[in-house]
Amino acid sequence: MDQTKGNLSLLVVTEEVDNVLEIYAHHPDLEALFTSQFRQELIDYVISKIKKVYLAQKERSNQLFLPKLPYYSLELRLRLEKYIYEGIERILKTNSELLPA
Repeated sequence: MDQTKGNLSLLVVTEEVDNVLEIYAHHPDLEALFTSQFRQELIDYVISKIKKVYLAQKERSNQLFLPKLPYYSLELRLRLEKYIYEGIERILKTNSELLPA
């Protein structure tokens, strides 16, 4: 991904991650989990998933694939949400000791 697309991707992913984490901000049992470290790990996870899709689609095509960003397409927003929730689940499973009993 070129630098401009990468920066735009980071902005969009960060915005979507913040939107999803805001949902959990009002759950007392979970709010302590969503630290800046957790947020950054989640952003990194989603960006890595986007890069994998970008590279896979680029390899299948002889022409350069440019993801639709900003994310005005419903398909891309739903894909981002999917990756965010996958990332939350993965991070929580990896750090299960942080979950309330």
